[in-house]
Amino acid sequence: MLDGKRVLVTGAAAGIGLGVARACAAAGASLVIADIDHERLLDATRSLVDDPKNLHAVELDVSKPKRVRAFFADLDRRFGRLDGLVNNAGITIEGEFLNFDEGDLERLWSTNLRSVFVLCQEAARRMMVNGGGAIVNIGSNHSLASTPGYEMYAATKGGIAAMSRAMSWSLGSHRIRVN
Repeated sequence: MLDGKRVLVTGAAAGIGLGVARACAAAGASLVIADIDHERLLDATRSLVDDPKNLHAVELDVSKPKRVRAFFADLDRRFGRLDGLVNNAGITIEGEFLNFDEGDLERLWSTNLRSVFVLCQEAARRMMVNGGGAIVNIGSNHSLASTPGYEMYAATKGGIAAMSRAMSWSLGSHRIRVN
């Protein structure tokens, strides 16, 4: 189903991201996996594919827009196309609402929400040139119902859901699906 397609999965060194990467590899995709955790990324690389030419692993901190843009420039030089993006990278920080640390707020915002915006922009620009593609942004059940201490985390995940709906309208005419 994904033969001949190049798919980028962020947060792919473990958990949901690694599961998505495995499913994409099983469906025939050539993978680019990115994660901030170098050691787990190496382990994931060894477990994903038999043929290393179908996998490119990159250590990437998605919370840094300049690094994300440089990563995409490198992706252009190496591969020249991108057909799919799965935005899975994210962090969970909880804390009492009235005393929630602004540094933690910034880390949540930049990792969970701003990174999705920047990654989608960069990916969509490439997909438009290639005639379309697909973007999947991973959210959380916290976007609809949460618990005390998760206010900012819930806000970032709710923002992903709202942004994805709006992006689907903006990018649909370019044959880019956003879910």
